[in-house]
Amino acid sequence: MAQTEIPSYKRMDTAAEPAKKKQTSTLRLKKRDYIAGGLSFLLARASMFGSMSPFATAFFASSFTKGRMPLTMLCTLVGCLSVGMGTTAFKYLIAMGIFAAYKLLFDKRGQNAALVNAAAASMGLFIGGMVMMLFDMVLIYNVLLLCLECLLCGFLTIVFRETNSLIEKQESVKGKVTNEQLLSLLIVFGLAIAGLNDITRLGQVSLSEIVCVLAILLLAYCRGMAIGACAGAAAGIVCAMNSTDMLPVIGIYTLCGFLAGCAKPIGKYGVALAFALAAASLGFMTTMFIYGQVSILNFILGAALFMLAPKSKLERVAGFVNGYYTSRSERPYMERMQEVMLSRLGDLSSTFSSLADSFDTLSERRACEGRLNMTQVFDDTAQKICRQCGLRGHCWEKEAQLTHKTIVGMGKKLEEKGYADVLDLAPEFREKCVHAGEFVAAANHFYEISRINALWEGQLEESRQVLSQQYKGFASVMDSLSLELQNDISCESKYEKKILSELIKRKITLKSICVFEKPDGSFEAEAEFYDEEDMEAAEEMLSVVSQVLGQPMRMAGMPGDTLKVLIEPLLNYKIVSGIATVKKDGEEQNGDTCCALSLSDNRYALAISDGMGSGAAAANESKTTIQLLKKLLLAGFDRTAAIQLINSALVLKNGQESFATIDLALIDLVSAKAEFVKIGAATGYIRRADSIDSIFCSTLPAGILSEADIQLSCRRLAAGDCIIMVSDGVANAKKNANWVCETLMGLAEEEEPETIAEIVLKEAVIHKRGAVNDDMTVIAAKILEK
Repeated sequence: MAQTEIPSYKRMDTAAEPAKKKQTSTLRLKKRDYIAGGLSFLLARASMFGSMSPFATAFFASSFTKGRMPLTMLCTLVGCLSVGMGTTAFKYLIAMGIFAAYKLLFDKRGQNAALVNAAAASMGLFIGGMVMMLFDMVLIYNVLLLCLECLLCGFLTIVFRETNSLIEKQESVKGKVTNEQLLSLLIVFGLAIAGLNDITRLGQVSLSEIVCVLAILLLAYCRGMAIGACAGAAAGIVCAMNSTDMLPVIGIYTLCGFLAGCAKPIGKYGVALAFALAAASLGFMTTMFIYGQVSILNFILGAALFMLAPKSKLERVAGFVNGYYTSRSERPYMERMQEVMLSRLGDLSSTFSSLADSFDTLSERRACEGRLNMTQVFDDTAQKICRQCGLRGHCWEKEAQLTHKTIVGMGKKLEEKGYADVLDLAPEFREKCVHAGEFVAAANHFYEISRINALWEGQLEESRQVLSQQYKGFASVMDSLSLELQNDISCESKYEKKILSELIKRKITLKSICVFEKPDGSFEAEAEFYDEEDMEAAEEMLSVVSQVLGQPMRMAGMPGDTLKVLIEPLLNYKIVSGIATVKKDGEEQNGDTCCALSLSDNRYALAISDGMGSGAAAANESKTTIQLLKKLLLAGFDRTAAIQLINSALVLKNGQESFATIDLALIDLVSAKAEFVKIGAATGYIRRADSIDSIFCSTLPAGILSEADIQLSCRRLAAGDCIIMVSDGVANAKKNANWVCETLMGLAEEEEPETIAEIVLKEAVIHKRGAVNDDMTVIAAKILEK
């Protein structure tokens, strides 16, 4: 009993620990909390008409969290005091305290609507303002200004929520930045820079105005005239909030942003020139520039800085703004999708495995039931003949031993000949049985029925075994896909960060890079550049990737996109192959089919299939086998699953006998490791510098058994080795089974693969004196260093 209580106690204890950690983790400040604190400090320094500063309070309300609250309140107080606000700062501290009390007491889960939060912030500011007036003087003018400030605070609380969503990385799942978020971001950072206006202004040059101009140009360049005009209006409000002529200033910024957006199709130079020309034209038409309300110098400097900005940097920012830049904000969504795919693939794999097991169990149970049941045959015979006979008591009770002996002997005759006659009965039984002829006829009838049932059960069992193998193959593929996805999730952040960090040090710009780790431990990556100018650093980027991944890599272009490259492991070897083939005399088609192809996992495949017989029928079988093998290997099936699926297809093909050999060689072009799979195939050979290595098997062709007997042989190759694969027609051309080996030993080492294949085939035909009585195929493939 004590042992059963201890685990339950530990489970309760371990469940309590995460809750405690979760409770204390809210007090730990994060990077975004410091960003919010810095913005609170700057917003507290910004003022409107010299007396109103609701910006920090609105930002506090829009980005409120329990853990961040002390930091933002402290930064707001310091910001207010830094501009000499004095006791007025307590008005905003009171407002923040009232709002915090409301959130902590009445809205603990943060589910209230934005309008309710805005109303709470405005009410808190109104109470704070009235409290401060009680210590000074209550005037109608001051109350009206306070009401205006409260309305502005509520409005800005709603606006600033969009900026907070970016700070908290809660943007939409695809990383798309909305128009509202862009304009909110512009207002927040414009006001923040305005908080440094007394520090960042040098004569007519104002950093806040220049930053606003750059923001207008960037948004006009990215989103066009509509967002350019809106950005101009927002920037105008920020820059003119202390001006007595606010509306004309807003109009100038808005019109300049609209005209800059109209020039978006021309590019960054067109956008900048349109903005500068619009500003100059308005300078002549209005007095805003003359009387210093707006500085033309800030407009020109902002446009000049925008034109000087590197195109790659602008494209990166434009990618973020337009939503096609796949940054870390999109990574959680991608990882979640991968987790869902892993779960679905795991469920599918488990389902297919369960189906395969159920068919295996059913086949084992039916294997015994499907055999000929002689007991049932004679039971049915006795029921039909002996039941109505008056002498049944004598035969089945008094002479039971004689009857049993007769039935056993008759059963043996049925199994030997497939039928029985009266003479097969024991003489004593035959003399006493009055229905001997009818008894034998009934036994033959029920035996035939039992035999037919057994045949059908055998075919059903074979079909079940085939389905079981197919389901196991599907489950294997699902497991392989799950493993690849799981490796991708585990490796991408680890290696991509290192690569990007190293590229930044070398001033190499990439739009994106994705790293994938394969089950065999090798890596693959996809990189995308911003433009062709950035691609000039592709070789240096490749060396960085090779250094970080710890293995030599190579680049390959990706079809349909000139700015994307595929980075794969550097292949240490290459394959040069040659094929020689001849069909049987009198046949229009060759019954052998072969192929040589490169696979996506840095391997090279060689395959020969010999169909049963010769001519069109054999050609159809071998061609079907090779086509299926190619598609399955290219689709990612492993060799075992692919061959089992092909075997199943041949077994079930139209109920006909469909046999074909499979001779498969898979060569890893990175490690030079070779795998040989032979299903009823002839002996293969590896011609090395000083020896000949034979590879043979003793298995039946595919399509005979419901489960193919796969024999795997592995060999380590070296540069210069040559693989020779032959079909049965070549291997059996001479009585001497080693004739191919002897022929290869007599060839020069520098012979080309195509020449080797032709020489072997020619020797086979010569020995047959020119008469080709079987299809013949030879593949020779030499491995060379790159």
